[in-house]
Amino acid sequence: MPERSSTLAYLYLAATMTFWAGNAVVGRLFRDDLPPITLAFIRWSMAFLVIMIIIRPPILRDWPVLRQNWKVLLVAGTFGIGIFNTLQYMALQHTTAINVGLIQVMMPISILVLDILFFGVRARPIQFVGMALATFGVIVILSQGNPAILLDLEVNIGDLIMLTAVLLYSIFAVALRLKPKVHQWSFLAVVFVIGTIELLPFFIWEYAQGLRPNITVESSIGIIYVIIGPAILAYLFFTRGVETLGPNRAGMFFYYIPVATALLAVLIINEPLELFHLVGFVFTAIGLRLSLYVAGNPSSSA
Repeated sequence: MPERSSTLAYLYLAATMTFWAGNAVVGRLFRDDLPPITLAFIRWSMAFLVIMIIIRPPILRDWPVLRQNWKVLLVAGTFGIGIFNTLQYMALQHTTAINVGLIQVMMPISILVLDILFFGVRARPIQFVGMALATFGVIVILSQGNPAILLDLEVNIGDLIMLTAVLLYSIFAVALRLKPKVHQWSFLAVVFVIGTIELLPFFIWEYAQGLRPNITVESSIGIIYVIIGPAILAYLFFTRGVETLGPNRAGMFFYYIPVATALLAVLIINEPLELFHLVGFVFTAIGLRLSLYVAGNPSSSA
């Protein structure tokens, strides 16, 4: 792998995680102004329009390949676009941005599990130890450091929604292995519109329930941010990073999300950083490093 290509991939992924950290903060900050499905629908529909109007991807040229790979596109559009961020914004109605950022660290673990199941990636015993440690770290976060919360089934519903979102998003990340060889913007435009179409009936339902956006100057800035940063640039950077480094090595960058999210959440929306957050992060980070041990090995799946 050329050194320059690897360096660019690392920069792409670092920027991606920063955008996604900010996305969690925006979702939490405007939870009373922007209903979750509405925010997701606006995000992806506007991102699609921006790409089509400004960038004008060569979809017609790429159409034969896109049509041939419609199953991959449907999976990517459904799990990466339609489902993940909608569930994330729903989670942020009930839990903190810090918790959401910490739970996202589980994503590389679930990606690795899917790689093992569907692509024959071989795991070492130390990786399974890492998975166990990372899972324990997430349990600490879900239980707020109190096992009685788990025993009494009193886990925050927002945390459970976010954990579900992470597991489902891993399907999108693994599906990128099968991404058709088309122009980057053509791929993104198609998966964006798939996700938007899937969200449309739910957006209409949410609107009919009286859950309507409160558009202010501040919430408008938040909407513009999630369209340009976490949607367009982050997904472009993430797909390029995964293509260059592979899903396992790219997964190492999920370390950065909880750190960036915590910093932004504490500074911008004054969320408290608790001891159980730090304990959970330490266990999860150590587990992630062990479980992705082969990521630094040139012979790995990356």
